[in-house]
Amino acid sequence: MDNLFLLLDYNLLMYQAPLLQTKETVIEQFNNSLKSLKELFHKTGRFDDANTKLDEIIKLLTIKFFDLKDNTNRLSLDSLRSLAQKKFGDKKNTAKALQAVFSEIAKNKIFYNEDDTNIFGANPNLNIQPVDNELAEAIIDVVNCLAPKDLNSSSKNLDFLNEAFGHFVRDNFRNHKEDAQYMTPVEVTDAMLEIALSDILKDSKAKENLFSQKKDSFIAVDPTCGVGTFLVRASQKIKEVIENSDIKNKERIIELRNGNSYAGQDKVDRMVRMSKVNFLFSGLNSSNIAQGNSILGKSFLNSLEGKVDLIVTNPPFGAEFSSEDIPLIKENLEVLPEIQDKVKTKTFNSELILLDRSLRLLKPGGRLLIIVPDSVVSSSGLYEIYRDFLAKKYILKGVIDLPSVTFAQAGTRTRCSILYIQKPYKEFSLKQNGIFMAVADEIGYEVKEKMGSPVKFYKGKNDLEKITACYKKLINHSGPKVINEHPSVVIYPFESLINGKWNANFYNANRISALNSFDQLDLKEFEVKIVGDVAEFITKQRKKLFVSEKVRQISVLHINNDSSIRTDEVMKYEPTCAGFECKAGEIIFSKINPRIPRVAVVPPLDYILTCSSEFEIIKPSEERYTYLLKTLLLTEAVQKQIQSLTSGTSSSHNRIKSSELMNIQILWPKKESSADNNLLKLSKKIEVEEKQKYQSNSIIKAIYDQFNALITV
Repeated sequence: MDNLFLLLDYNLLMYQAPLLQTKETVIEQFNNSLKSLKELFHKTGRFDDANTKLDEIIKLLTIKFFDLKDNTNRLSLDSLRSLAQKKFGDKKNTAKALQAVFSEIAKNKIFYNEDDTNIFGANPNLNIQPVDNELAEAIIDVVNCLAPKDLNSSSKNLDFLNEAFGHFVRDNFRNHKEDAQYMTPVEVTDAMLEIALSDILKDSKAKENLFSQKKDSFIAVDPTCGVGTFLVRASQKIKEVIENSDIKNKERIIELRNGNSYAGQDKVDRMVRMSKVNFLFSGLNSSNIAQGNSILGKSFLNSLEGKVDLIVTNPPFGAEFSSEDIPLIKENLEVLPEIQDKVKTKTFNSELILLDRSLRLLKPGGRLLIIVPDSVVSSSGLYEIYRDFLAKKYILKGVIDLPSVTFAQAGTRTRCSILYIQKPYKEFSLKQNGIFMAVADEIGYEVKEKMGSPVKFYKGKNDLEKITACYKKLINHSGPKVINEHPSVVIYPFESLINGKWNANFYNANRISALNSFDQLDLKEFEVKIVGDVAEFITKQRKKLFVSEKVRQISVLHINNDSSIRTDEVMKYEPTCAGFECKAGEIIFSKINPRIPRVAVVPPLDYILTCSSEFEIIKPSEERYTYLLKTLLLTEAVQKQIQSLTSGTSSSHNRIKSSELMNIQILWPKKESSADNNLLKLSKKIEVEEKQKYQSNSIIKAIYDQFNALITV
């Protein structure tokens, strides 16, 4: 056991030196102490994973909090030895004494759930044996170094501990995929909160609630609170807002907010423990953190229905609940009960249920900012129906696309968005304004594997900072208009949304700039149409054929940069999958990775031709417009629209759906106008040149065949 103390030598020597009273120094000292604890636990062999170590550290932090708060010095070695002598008859029984201290603190009512269960378990104990006296004393030495000793008050100590606790969870337990769920990146939490507070301060009713001295005038909730990050950050930012205001009784309002305004719930007991400790260190009312399932059954949240001003949350994704479970929560949901008869699915994902549950909690004028997977803002079927019903009852304020790296440290690169919704003040006064749409391409860090674990490396810029700044300056929500190009920030009219899709990237700055360019041309010569107005999409009408002696298939790799087709490669191609039959003079458009334009007109060949399933087969309403339409699809204004409508996890898997392609806007020449005549002449030249190229290639191939025949025995 003596060897355990060797682990502490460096850290304890460091703490004996004069402390620099800076946040960075205290955080570093705090982290070093906790690293020592982790090593101490590891050496004992009593803790088999990071979560068990984390649980034990949370218990010790709880003791430290009460020690600082009450100024009892119960963790000093002299105090523990005195307690050991008094209670157990021998001052050497420090392990029993430390256990007794924790057991007494754990009885505090703030650690009990509504069902009278304790968040530390049925029999709250530290994970040390009665004979582990040397281990207990080593633990005490480290825990006593968790806060600087030369600050003037326990409140300052707690401020430092709160900051340090956040860094501890974020930095020391994020190298394990199973632990990375604990915290939403601060880059995301701060952006969401600053956007919400910006609106609250511009809204007279909401601002009055925030600055009111009435109890419960302002309530912020996270129904899946994790370690309480959103709520703690909300309390810090609201405190700053109040302190920077010119209102009276600032201290009283802050006290009210800390006591009553922040409430959270999580179904995982470990999350509840960590949230309560986080609340304690932040000076918040930890009794407002409850354990409970926010999806199924009655819980603490039921008492808050229709009372909440602000919800900021990152719910778990992907858990499925069958329709048999829905009646249990039907009375607590907002939109889903209305659409159950309209959908065929028998399962509902957790993210949709929690979004719906959160809406039920809002008071009139209340705001919800929630992180959702792309399916919620873009998928068809249930999600499309849900969005349609949602927009009839709530105001869609904004959507911010997040880069795939955002939650990579948690083991997923699922594309997500921040969805911002407000409940109207009056039930029948709903009006959808222009929607704030932004795309964060970078978030200020990358995640790479290091020794088998995902590790966060700070690199590049954080687009959310610019996006947030743009939102805070915004006054007029009419659109479409570009607020910022890189990162893309736009205002887009709700009534102009494409197929009811809410993806922010669908409406990016490039797309709006391209559409605005149409306004510069003479509309006496042109009219704005969608591709579906001038062409038919016929892929689904065609049969599938396998390659044979009479059948050849065109793949996306056979399209040249000049939009011609490598017919020699087509002749040699032997795919295993069947293709859709396509005919000479029809346009084939590659839907996969459209950032590399692959559009071509099918050439006449002495074979039945097919194209792979990556293509859409397009037939213009008039044959003479074939090459005109093909060329228009390759123009910059159209390509910017196409690229904005892609979706997928990586560039190689990006694709555009046929329904989106059909709605691409193009400038179409009016019949018999000079533009019509001129464009048809130019497109005819393109057609002639392309056909001559195919003919030339055919002649060259024939010559090569003759050459090879002469030298082949």
